[in-house]
Amino acid sequence: MKHFFIVLVVLSFSLANAQFYEGTIYLKDSTEIKGLIKAKTFGGLKYKESESSDIKEFEDNQLSGYDIKEDGTIDKYRFKDVQGVSRKMKIVRLGKINLYSIFVSNSSTAMGMGLPTSSGNVYFLEKNNITIRTGVKFKNGKLHLIEDCPMLIDKIEKKEFNKREIIKIIEYYNKSCI
Repeated sequence: MKHFFIVLVVLSFSLANAQFYEGTIYLKDSTEIKGLIKAKTFGGLKYKESESSDIKEFEDNQLSGYDIKEDGTIDKYRFKDVQGVSRKMKIVRLGKINLYSIFVSNSSTAMGMGLPTSSGNVYFLEKNNITIRTGVKFKNGKLHLIEDCPMLIDKIEKKEFNKREIIKIIEYYNKSCI
């Protein structure tokens, strides 16, 4: 009975992880491929044209990005170079300044448990085709990116926008600044 339970649990996890979702793959050569896709745990994608099709795999270095529809929402990911390193980032907002995020989880090795101690989004800004890391808040050193919008800088300095409200800051910039 114990062995049966173990096999059942392993199969359940395998089936849960085998889920493909409707999506679009964007290759570096500008080709778009629509079908069923699944992000692999350690990078790359699995692709099927339909449920009964064979699986084809794509590595990150072949991709410029992908969109995946899961639970009625479409998440969009793009590969961006930051200081010479290509990173997969989720699109948060697009406009005059694009905002991307990467979800990170830092773990503690205290007592050898490796339990997460903090997690959240690290943000990246893209303006004039240059992508830079801003972190979890809009730091003073990044104000040069919005220097063409003194009204927004004033609002940040007067604390009308909290520096951790990166999404609101970028939304305001894209909507209200030149």
